[in-house]
Amino acid sequence: MLNNLTEQKSKRQFKTGRKKRTFYDRKVRKVGFTLSISLGKVIPKGWTYIRITPIKREGNVITITLEKLVGENNHAQTAKNNKGSQQDA
Repeated sequence: MLNNLTEQKSKRQFKTGRKKRTFYDRKVRKVGFTLSISLGKVIPKGWTYIRITPIKREGNVITITLEKLVGENNHAQTAKNNKGSQQDA
């Protein structure tokens, strides 16, 4: 019995040439008057600001474009305020 299980595990193969996913199902979150969705799988890492432009609206479908405005910037201080009145390096 134990021999059969090890043989089955070694014969099992996974496909590596799988196509990338072309759609993602997301829940629309509502907080106050704001609607938001998670786009972590769609937007590449390092994009910090994007421009969303609606192209076409038909019934239940809205076509949009996402344009990168700013990427990660290691030279400028973008996340924190300078509270200590120190010169930014």
